[in-house]
Amino acid sequence: MKIGMILKKFDPVTGKSRHLLEVSRRLVARGHVVHLVTNRVEWNGERAELQHLSITEISGSQNALYLKPKKVMQILESKGVDVIELHGGMSMSLFAKRFARIASRPLILNIHSQPTDFLHELSYLSWSDWKHDHAYIADIDDALGFFMRILGYHRFWKHPNIRAVIVPNRALEHQYRDRAPVTFIPSGADIHAYQKSLSAHDEARAVLGYAPTDSVVLFYGRAVMVRGMDTIIQACELLAPTHPRLRLVMFLLEDVDLQRTLKRVEQSPARQQITLKVGRNPQMPTVLQAADVCVFPFRTTGCIPEQPLTLVEAMASEKTVVTTAIGSIPEIVQDGVNGRIVPPNNAVALSKVLAELLCDPEMRERLSRNARETIEKDYHWDVITDQTLQLYERVTRSTSS
Repeated sequence: MKIGMILKKFDPVTGKSRHLLEVSRRLVARGHVVHLVTNRVEWNGERAELQHLSITEISGSQNALYLKPKKVMQILESKGVDVIELHGGMSMSLFAKRFARIASRPLILNIHSQPTDFLHELSYLSWSDWKHDHAYIADIDDALGFFMRILGYHRFWKHPNIRAVIVPNRALEHQYRDRAPVTFIPSGADIHAYQKSLSAHDEARAVLGYAPTDSVVLFYGRAVMVRGMDTIIQACELLAPTHPRLRLVMFLLEDVDLQRTLKRVEQSPARQQITLKVGRNPQMPTVLQAADVCVFPFRTTGCIPEQPLTLVEAMASEKTVVTTAIGSIPEIVQDGVNGRIVPPNNAVALSKVLAELLCDPEMRERLSRNARETIEKDYHWDVITDQTLQLYERVTRSTSS
């Protein structure tokens, strides 16, 4: 099968770009061909990792892809594609019909952003959050999505050539399944790259300079404060007097709040127990093995993709995770079953849960084992690729008949 994919910006570190990269890699390995049309490619990794893709970049403004649907379709039709998958956020629904009207191939709309529950999340956000991280709290996609939610998303998905809509969580699938051709397909993790390893555990601790008796808490992701970095630091400050072997390690991708975070760590009374490293770490699967607990105390949907990759990677690595009930996370993590859920922006609650976990290795073992099983069953890229391919086949069969 020849598959056409459309994505505004291809930056395969996280989010929808990572989803496209992982699924397309597996599709090509199974003998299929994938053609990508994008506005631009932003990738600092090895270009060899993208060689499986046939990529065409549309020059012009950052919205050139949306403004030139005929050109995009001409490119994909010249490649002889059988089906076209349009990747984007909620706002992509506004443009989907423009593509659908002129497409001679069946179109699948893949929505990667989840609706932001502003009323629920406002209580977790400070003025400082809005000042520094407004782009991660509510961007144009969130604003459009908010109004589209009021009108009903299904109104924007109605077109004979839009054969399927992939939604980012089960709640949306349940809400709209009687009004639109919706299906839930998540993002996930590579269970072969991320898995438990006792030898890697010792190696990772040695590299970080930690002893076997240290209690290691790990956070990694973009340096954006609404991901809860300040909450983690404060929680560790509360724990430090009673847990002298506590070690907090933070691997941060450079972003808007890096300097604020560095300053916060420098001023922390627990700074001797905090290790902070900056930059993309290709050895993250190994680094994860050093952790006793991985913490992701997000406080807004806008700062994370539909299924936070950091969270599912930690779960795939059979690590105990602590997170918040933001967005679709409650569909992934069940409190006390395969992880722990704490209130957002609540360092006291986080410190209490961490204290319980660090003192109870049997609980950590049970939660982490269940976490791995969750990813193997529902959030493994091979399973996600199977689901995607089945959808392609169903759509193309219905078109030919």
